[in-house]
Amino acid sequence: MTKNTPEEVENMLDTLIEEGTAASFHVRPSSEDIPYEMSAKRAVGRVVRAVTYPVCANEYEDMTMRELCTLATLAHSNWEACVGEAVPDGCQQLVDSFDGICVLPGAGQIYFDETDFPDAIAGLVAKKLVKVTKVKGWRKTLRSEGEGQLVTLTKKGTELVEAIAGNLGKSLSVLEDPTTRQELLEYAGLD
Repeated sequence: MTKNTPEEVENMLDTLIEEGTAASFHVRPSSEDIPYEMSAKRAVGRVVRAVTYPVCANEYEDMTMRELCTLATLAHSNWEACVGEAVPDGCQQLVDSFDGICVLPGAGQIYFDETDFPDAIAGLVAKKLVKVTKVKGWRKTLRSEGEGQLVTLTKKGTELVEAIAGNLGKSLSVLEDPTTRQELLEYAGLD
């Protein structure tokens, strides 16, 4: 299969448009006078691309969405900073990363079964994005002392999360538009 030159591709697109066979895509005029409809969908597109581009660019093409969500959740839960620390109110300190994620609001909802977490971690370990340390201590799921695993990001894992955060920061400007915010609220059923 030969690769077409940019000029050939442009000529083919022009021919498709002239013949009216371009039904599979929409050519939108770039006039400022025409309001952009479906700004909520545009916002979703920009945010999803911002999040997934660093994953694709770093060739983690086999990363599952559960792995990506787990990596991001581990990045902000930061459990390694408090393992073994005294807790002010005298409660037992959690040591297991799965237990820790389960106490974060909304964070554990991607694990329909507890076995989903080790599967996601195994994929992240294979990609060298996290490291696992065996620990002993209070386990929420056991409601007693037991063995667990502390999962922390490696340098590669931290770099990937930072790349996603950088792209996301640039793309979130689309959410400043009041129309977009209103449409997103309508999708969420909050309007």
